[in-house]
Amino acid sequence: MSLDDSSTLPARMLADWLDIDWLQTHFLSRGMEALQTDLVHTLRRLRLVDSRAIHAQVALEKVLRLLQAESAHVEDWQPDEDPIFFAQQIHNRALLLDLPALAASTAAHLDVLGRPHLRQRWHAHRHASALLRRLSGHADSVNAVAITPNGLCAISGSNDGTLILWDLLTGAPARLFTGHIDWVSAVVVDPNGEWAISASKDATLRRWDLYSGACVAVFEGHTAPVRAIVLTPDRRRVLSAASDSTLRLWDAATGDMIALFTGHTNRVMAVVINAEGNEAISAADDHTLRVWDLTNGRTLRTIPLSGGFVSALALHPDGVRLIAAADDRTLRIWNSQQGDLIATLAGHSASVRTLALSTDGERILSGDNNGRLIHWDLESGRILEELNGHEGAVTAVAFAPNDVCPEWSARAISASADRSLVFWQLDGEDDDPSSAAHTAAIHAIIVDQSRRAVVTASEDGTLKIWAGDSGGLLRTLDNGAPVLDIAFLPNDETILSGDENGRLRRWSLTGEILSAQTVGAHRGPILAVAVTPDGKRAITGTETWAIKIWDLASGEAEDTLTHHRGSVYDLVVTLDGEKLLSASDDETIRLWQITDGEQIHLFGGHEQTVSALALLPDGSGFVSASDDETLQLWSLESLEPLLILEGHTDWVNDLAVTPNGAWIISGGQDGSVFLWERNTGVLSARLQLDAPITALAHTTTPEGHDLLWVGDERGALFVFQIHLAGSA
Repeated sequence: MSLDDSSTLPARMLADWLDIDWLQTHFLSRGMEALQTDLVHTLRRLRLVDSRAIHAQVALEKVLRLLQAESAHVEDWQPDEDPIFFAQQIHNRALLLDLPALAASTAAHLDVLGRPHLRQRWHAHRHASALLRRLSGHADSVNAVAITPNGLCAISGSNDGTLILWDLLTGAPARLFTGHIDWVSAVVVDPNGEWAISASKDATLRRWDLYSGACVAVFEGHTAPVRAIVLTPDRRRVLSAASDSTLRLWDAATGDMIALFTGHTNRVMAVVINAEGNEAISAADDHTLRVWDLTNGRTLRTIPLSGGFVSALALHPDGVRLIAAADDRTLRIWNSQQGDLIATLAGHSASVRTLALSTDGERILSGDNNGRLIHWDLESGRILEELNGHEGAVTAVAFAPNDVCPEWSARAISASADRSLVFWQLDGEDDDPSSAAHTAAIHAIIVDQSRRAVVTASEDGTLKIWAGDSGGLLRTLDNGAPVLDIAFLPNDETILSGDENGRLRRWSLTGEILSAQTVGAHRGPILAVAVTPDGKRAITGTETWAIKIWDLASGEAEDTLTHHRGSVYDLVVTLDGEKLLSASDDETIRLWQITDGEQIHLFGGHEQTVSALALLPDGSGFVSASDDETLQLWSLESLEPLLILEGHTDWVNDLAVTPNGAWIISGGQDGSVFLWERNTGVLSARLQLDAPITALAHTTTPEGHDLLWVGDERGALFVFQIHLAGSA
């Protein structure tokens, strides 16, 4: 068989990249940057050899995303010191990106190594499948974007006056275009991918050669900023809309003006052309749509607009349905022939700035001033998904073409005032657990081992109850305000929560009706909640320095402890139910007698905020975590520190201790999770994630497997199996 046999070459090209031994060897010999470059070359070669090998192309693109995502995590990896780290990171990312062959190869490799590590089992993560990559390089707001016909590149225009051609495989800028003297407001690409035309606030259009980067024509005639442009289907002409209340038709090759369209009485914001190329529709701030005859420049009909000012238009392939984005937070669908309003799509929480229609006419992507995108089904008007990846207004969106690769048709790109672009995958499965994920930071995770349930509390104002073994979402409880801490009541299907509004609430989880009863209230946010082992008292710590002890039967506060001189971040009750440990922003830990509120001891070993506490299972001591990047193990008998654990490079936000007391687990602002041997303080395993770790909890499966639940600052929830030396 020839080595150049194209029927088997795609499989051979893919095989190496899905093999962990090959990946690790080449990473160590060539480095991550060279490895990514090799993969890009492999992808481009594959497309030349067999452009129909879609499965291999999609898989290799996922591997490229994996390498890009893990690049910063593994760049300083020392295999002699931590031989398992690289494979662990690749395995967990392969599961996130749906690369089962690479995940299986890596799992087998991890089994052979037989060292402690954290292996992902499940996740609920809204950002994992949607965001392919972020493109950064403009110096100001990005206002315009278009994808080339082959789907491999995008071109963007910015307030910095430049355009950038991007390689969508790598996310790297390939070419810079300069010439405009003010904001670039719009851009279109030739259907053959040879040239692009841009529009600007400088009142001109410019035609660019995409291969050389040269400006080959300047279109002059408008007397105010050009807002929108569109090519005619024959690619010979371009129509522009401007703030001078006019539209102009130009020769796309020479830049000569062919016709002037007048009639609007305010700035023209958007324009589209039908598939036949004989009619155009424009929207202006005079609250009208105008339908134009492109052959003679006459207005065929005027459609009065209801609702807000229109900022963007898209015309359905049927030539009838016209979708308009408006500043009243809606999309409206008009019959462009009759002028009737067909439907209104509501879902945005801010002015809708931009929209795009998929080439098959089935889906809409819209973006608003809050930085949110919504992916819609046009026929039903149903929201398919909401995408949050920008920190500024979404200014432009574009779908990838669907005639190159069906998988790529579910991709799109968005531009934003935050100076970035985001390349998206839009075809998430309905049963993806990501749809159940929190939308903001997870502040607490608690476990009821007897009922095999796990509860998470979030900044998004909800509590979520998960199956402790499978990770599936059982139900969501809406608190209406950020939930900062939670605790189970023993021998009772009840949760206590403390929230940002200072409410201590009791949630019943039994029966069909889920009820929340307010037990008590503070003047400031409740940061910590604990319950005595007999379930009779709740204890809360607040941002206003106070600790309150509550009688749960009466709902009355029995005592208030006020010695701390900073916010109280965590509380732990000793096993006998008689004493309380508190951690504070004043850099101390205090031991209290619950019955009389007397302070027994002050622990002062940390140098910054003490953020979290965990009691040892035998009650002999506890572990503390701090913003000083350390953990400390303390004895409750001698009241002295036993160990100091160092390794985090930022705040340590939470910790857990395994039920046998042998292992301490910590999570930090640096995105790392550390597994420490309690007796020696040796760091046995580390895991690196993409966002600060905000909550941890440990569970055990019926089969005896140790699971670690991890919540992060973005609302992602992960479940990892803790594999110890020799464990299955």
